[in-house]
Amino acid sequence: MQTDFFVKPLLIAWSLAEITRYAFFVAKQVDIVPYPLLWLRYNAFIILYPLGTASEIGVSYRALPFMKEMVARTSFMTLRMPNSLNFAFDFYLVMVSCLFVYIPGMHCHGDGTVHRTNL
Repeated sequence: MQTDFFVKPLLIAWSLAEITRYAFFVAKQVDIVPYPLLWLRYNAFIILYPLGTASEIGVSYRALPFMKEMVARTSFMTLRMPNSLNFAFDFYLVMVSCLFVYIPGMHCHGDGTVHRTNL
């Protein structure tokens, strides 16, 4: 997975977002916030957020076969029926479900970010 196509853009998006955020917070603490840093802090997410989210979805999708194999082999975070609780939980199905929720959730979260930055 470390060599997967989606890993590099994911790490780049996360890293640039964090570097911008923490550089802004440091500059704000010393009361010297240059305009380019201020602009990056409130506008870089327009590119970084979709890039990071698409990369997260790509990495998660590519990891699904490995997760399925791991769950089948070890029952990792899985509770099968019958049991004393009369309840079943399948980690693999939860991960697949999360991928379906990710895209509409990305839109809602992105909209909130845009409104908070007054764009």
